[in-house]
Amino acid sequence: MGTHDFAAVRSVGTETKTTVRTVHWCEIEEKENTVELRVCADGFLYNMVRAIMGTVLYCSEGKIDPDDIPRLLEAGDRRMTGPTVPPQGLYLTRTWYGGAVGEMMKN
Repeated sequence: MGTHDFAAVRSVGTETKTTVRTVHWCEIEEKENTVELRVCADGFLYNMVRAIMGTVLYCSEGKIDPDDIPRLLEAGDRRMTGPTVPPQGLYLTRTWYGGAVGEMMKN
C-alpha cells in the first residue's frame, strides 16, 4: 500500500506518462480453493492487478519472499515479479471520480 512506482507489475511495452500510483488499500483472502485480491487505488496500469496477483501467488508458493516486495517494486523490473495471471475472475466493482464529473455522477 502507499504511493509507489508500480513499473514492476505492469505490462512491458505499454506507454503511460507515469507508473506511479497510490494504492489506498489491498486485501487478500483465501477461501476454499480460491484467493481473492481486492485493491483500491487512484489508478491502475495495464495488467497491474493481474501481475500483483501473480506475485502474491509466487509468494504463497515460496518463489518470492514477501519481505522482498518493496525491493522488487523499487527495482521496477517486470521480470523479477510474478506472472500475469489470466483475466478470468477479474472484475471492476466501483469507480470514484473527483471534481465536477464526480459531483454529476452522484445525482
